[in-house]
Amino acid sequence: MKILIFKKWLLISAAFFLLSGCGGGGSGTIDSKDVKTYPPAQIRGITEADNLVTNADITISDVERKMVVKSRTDDKGEYEAQVEEFLKPLVVTLTCNDDSMIIHKDGSEEVCDKDTILKSVIPTVYPDQKIRANVTLLSDLTYYIAKELGGITKENIQDAKAIIAQTFGGIDPVQSDPSKGKYYSVLRSLHQSGFDQLKIKESFASALSDGKIDPNDPNEKEMLELLSRNLKRNYQTNILTDAVNKRIIYILPPVSPTNEEGDPDIKA
Repeated sequence: MKILIFKKWLLISAAFFLLSGCGGGGSGTIDSKDVKTYPPAQIRGITEADNLVTNADITISDVERKMVVKSRTDDKGEYEAQVEEFLKPLVVTLTCNDDSMIIHKDGSEEVCDKDTILKSVIPTVYPDQKIRANVTLLSDLTYYIAKELGGITKENIQDAKAIIAQTFGGIDPVQSDPSKGKYYSVLRSLHQSGFDQLKIKESFASALSDGKIDPNDPNEKEMLELLSRNLKRNYQTNILTDAVNKRIIYILPPVSPTNEEGDPDIKA
């Protein structure tokens, strides 16, 4: 009988020990000391050299916007932020507000329209990583190409960046310095050609993502005319000609009004 009582006491003691080790058993919580924490990733970037955007709101979020980090551009058009969500693509969004200004390279200033929104994309983030995500018209175009490819995923962002690099002579639209060399020249040409208009930007993103321009679509026709007339790389080589020669983009033949038999006449 004493042996049975002793065994029962041992079982009760063991159960009490296990429960106390789990924080009392009821909540199932884990001691915060046991949770492994990782150092945040550091994200920083700059806006365009010829169109520095100061005092603009910066939002860094995942695709579902479950994680949102906010920052602001300084008087040099730069921003920085820390994120603690890892292994997922992020979208950086610049939005102008009442205090935002655009500073041009010659020092002149203008108010930034509150409708101005530019985006940049980051394929993925790791703990303690230092990441550059510049926000420019070209990074914005990369965002739209990724959307055209099927959505903001790591793979689509990487493919969109590769398309931009192939089209614009090796530029990384997110990490390259927008104030220097080829990147600066391309940005200037894009602005001069009206590619900061949303419908033109979306049409160009669609053309680059599917590899064709359809002049029968009014928006793509307008974009094609802009490309043919104005857009040059380093002010010498026409980007459209390069893209066609490299078979990055195929221009569909325009379709004339239907003939008497109801069949479309295809112009050579």
